[in-house]
Amino acid sequence: PQEGKPNRKEYQITDEGRIELRRWLVTPLPLDPVREASLIQIFFSHFSSNEEIAALFESRMKEIEEHLHILKNVAQAAIDENAKRIGLERARQLWQITLDYGIDYYEFELAWHEKMLKTIHNLPPLMPPTK
Repeated sequence: PQEGKPNRKEYQITDEGRIELRRWLVTPLPLDPVREASLIQIFFSHFSSNEEIAALFESRMKEIEEHLHILKNVAQAAIDENAKRIGLERARQLWQITLDYGIDYYEFELAWHEKMLKTIHNLPPLMPPTK
């Protein structure tokens, strides 16, 4: 029992579940399609001014920077703490691989937005609609 909290119910994987997990772990997965809503927004941004598009990019870049900070600090600390608690270096390294993927992904996205922001500032201006 936990003091001041409801009793925590703990679950364990069944033998059948362990077999299914092992099967899934060694099965190659298909490539996920890119489904980035912000790219659709950019695709149709010819209806927006350069300033409006740039503001979207700058907002997104700020959000990415905040997320990177969390990954590099909070998530990294959680990996280190949990690995120390269970004492499995192998698990720590595998967890680190997944964290590194997330960090690399968002660092790429941030660099891409910085690069494209320069392009956006040099776009021809938005023209008023013609009748």
